[in-house]
Amino acid sequence: MRDPYEFTPSPPPVYSPRLRRDQIKALYYLKERSGRPMTWLAQEAVDRYLEGFGGAAMVIREAGDSFDTESERSDHGGAREAGS
Repeated sequence: MRDPYEFTPSPPPVYSPRLRRDQIKALYYLKERSGRPMTWLAQEAVDRYLEGFGGAAMVIREAGDSFDTESERSDHGGAREAGS
């Protein structure tokens, strides 16, 4: 039987970005104009920003971290970046 007082670490919190009202409004109108979901637009914006730093894989490696799973590595080109 498990000790009820035993410390059990909780999973890390999910990141919830804080955007300014003008960014939210602009993102909505970009979504309407492009017909693409806001999530895709946000992912594309982050990908473009990360390109300036050598891509997500480079930023993660430089921070001393690594991909946790193969699916994490393959999300949105991560596998391609990890091999370069």
